[in-house]
Amino acid sequence: MTRKYMLVSDGEASEEKTTKHNRLTKPMGILLAVALCGFGAAGFLLTTTSRKTTPSSVQMDAKLRVTKSHPSIINELVETEEIPQAERMDMIFQLKTWPALVEDGGDLVVSWEGEAATPLTKKDFVTLSCGPTLGENDYFRKSGVNGRGSTDTSVRFSELYMMRCNYTAVYFNYQSSSGSYKAIGRVETGMREPWDTPKHGHISLTDDETGMAVMFNSASAKTPIVRYGENSEDLSLETTGTSKTYNASDMCHAPATTIGQQSFRDPGYMHTVVLTGLKPVTYYFYHYARSDGSIWDHFFHLIEPYATRVPYMIGIGNLPKTGNWIYWYSFNYGGVHVIQMSSEHNWTRGSQQYQWLQRDLEQVDRSVTPWYSTQLGMEPDMEVANHFRDEVEDLIFKHRVNLMLVGHQHAYERSCPVYRKECVPDGKATVHVVAGAAGYPLDTTDFSTKYGNWSIRHANEYGYLRILSGPDAMRIQYVLNKNGNVYDEFTIAPWN
Repeated sequence: MTRKYMLVSDGEASEEKTTKHNRLTKPMGILLAVALCGFGAAGFLLTTTSRKTTPSSVQMDAKLRVTKSHPSIINELVETEEIPQAERMDMIFQLKTWPALVEDGGDLVVSWEGEAATPLTKKDFVTLSCGPTLGENDYFRKSGVNGRGSTDTSVRFSELYMMRCNYTAVYFNYQSSSGSYKAIGRVETGMREPWDTPKHGHISLTDDETGMAVMFNSASAKTPIVRYGENSEDLSLETTGTSKTYNASDMCHAPATTIGQQSFRDPGYMHTVVLTGLKPVTYYFYHYARSDGSIWDHFFHLIEPYATRVPYMIGIGNLPKTGNWIYWYSFNYGGVHVIQMSSEHNWTRGSQQYQWLQRDLEQVDRSVTPWYSTQLGMEPDMEVANHFRDEVEDLIFKHRVNLMLVGHQHAYERSCPVYRKECVPDGKATVHVVAGAAGYPLDTTDFSTKYGNWSIRHANEYGYLRILSGPDAMRIQYVLNKNGNVYDEFTIAPWN
């Protein structure tokens, strides 16, 4: 079976290194590009210091093999659950599923047949859960029997992803005598792929300009291995990595500390393998994995097709700020120096993050990276935003930061080049962009000029940014998801 990535025990890792690599049966080229392109219409990944000039391309093939050392996982289809006689459901009424095992990202049809003890009604519904629950009312999907995609004897659940558990459907029948609901049927269905199957592959840049981090997720704690090379039929290079996880007790507070369908879910293990010594202007192929907690699995499934091609560099946003690492960093790509800041940590004058930002801006060589882009995961509320401006605006103005990107608000908004609440000519101040309309429900409030007239373009529409930089200009587009049209387009001139 052709897979992607490999998980082996520590003992097997050394043995695997001496084993001749098998030829790929169906090599698939993966092109690694960048989100913020450098010079040229389409920037490709740079693997050495040549990042600061013309980008190169790195192409990697994807294949995974789960070794035979993995404990086998049996996903059984259980049509009914045995229940004590005193609480026994009516066994004449039963649920069935199609298909028998769920494909990753596939649909599941739950059907029923037979006579129930009480009449079926249009108020009935079917719930779907995966893994531990807090009771019958704890589920992550619900479908009415007369809802969209249903028939007289079935309901359909779409886009079900690998969450390292079996799916359980329960039929709830409305009891007219009591005005309550009663569970009268249950069926459990497994995944077609083993839970150890690596998923959610993505890549990112590292501190080493000749390196690339390959990351993926599975239910296994075994040592991850990535094999790679310049020829899809000769992946002779091999690197092992690390596996980490976390549990509910590591979270800050409820509901994240509660295990259930709409709260904490076992995330599996996050595997990281760092490839080093990559040459510039070179295509590489590698063994790669294919693809509340359920949303995370859904999200990584959706982004995998491009997160395995584009370095996926993240900012913390308004997430828990506990941890053992620094949440702000910077990197160069093409002609752009990108700075990731954290809105959840102290950024006032004299703070660790402020001092780091000051040093980082002072050390940038503008002849190498003429453009500065600063990202902030969360746009603070108005009171905090005013404080942030008072603390940081003069610093980014002094060092001529071209573009400030923020999120949090579920909308799109762009400012003029603005300094101290006033619009100034192009090339004289920073342009600020709110880009928070990736997929969460949109904000419904309107835009206001109460705090100034610097907001010149805005929309409550889903979309994404497309950025192209060259030596003389940075061109930015906001593209609408619904039709692919460019809603907003502007060009930032160099500071003068």
